[in-house]
Amino acid sequence: MKHLLVSFIVVIAALFVPNAGEAGGPPKQGRTVAPEIVAGLPRFDRAEVYSLKQKPGFAALHKQPAPDRFPVRPYDAFAEIGDRTTLDNEQSEQFVKTWERLNFERYAGAMCHYPVYGLRFYNGDELVFETTICWKCRNFYFYDEADEKYRWHGFQPNEASKSLLAYLRSVLPHPDLPENG
Repeated sequence: MKHLLVSFIVVIAALFVPNAGEAGGPPKQGRTVAPEIVAGLPRFDRAEVYSLKQKPGFAALHKQPAPDRFPVRPYDAFAEIGDRTTLDNEQSEQFVKTWERLNFERYAGAMCHYPVYGLRFYNGDELVFETTICWKCRNFYFYDEADEKYRWHGFQPNEASKSLLAYLRSVLPHPDLPENG
């Protein structure tokens, strides 16, 4: 698990570039990661993957939290959860390997952000990182504690991103997501 943590820290460190996106308020729950403290990211021992229900446009987003909703923090909104799974150690290691192959771009995609998957990483009961992923614009968000803003970051639409989508589908099939993502 130690090499999994180191790999994850390296990947996350590469993602956090200042001025990468839109602003928003601090998260309402859980702890998120700022670029300046990535090296001190607490160890995670559990990862969860959520499939998020899809409707046209932003119709799937709600303004009120609920147990069956996943936060899309930059929009101060919540997506309905379709299903969820917890990754075991082997699955977590495979996720990190797949994630590391992505070619990240600060302003990739159309920036629409219709999330289809949500991700959470925990250390014990503490939430250490959380995000949603959109495959239309191929981006995700993080919270920059230094600037108290949400930042968008994207990844290129290539074989590596197709592999990540295939991996997520293998651990948690998504009934609403078309074959082309």
